[in-house]
Amino acid sequence: MLKLKANSNCWICEGWTEFKFVFEPPDGDKIDNDTMPVQLHISCDKYSGELLQREPLPYEVVYETVRMLPPGEVTYYYTIDGKATVQGDQQTISST
Repeated sequence: MLKLKANSNCWICEGWTEFKFVFEPPDGDKIDNDTMPVQLHISCDKYSGELLQREPLPYEVVYETVRMLPPGEVTYYYTIDGKATVQGDQQTISST
C-alpha cells in the first residue's frame, strides 16, 4: 500500500484546485511589455516571480495566467518592473 504525504506532488490526491489570476494594472496603457516585466508572486512558490504575458485585448490591458493551487490559504502579489502591487478587489484567495 502506498501512503501519500502532503508533499507528494500529486495535485489530484492533495486536492489542488485550478485558479485563474487576472491582473488589470492601474495605468496599464503605460506599461511597456519589452522593458517593464509584470510578474505574479505566490506563497506556494515561495514568492518566486512568474512572468505574465499581456492578453491581446484591443481596449483593455489584462494579464492572465491559470495555476494549480494547494488547499488552504494562498497569498500573492504582483510586481510591475520590480515594484509590488495588488489588485484592489482581489484581497484573499481560499482554495478550499
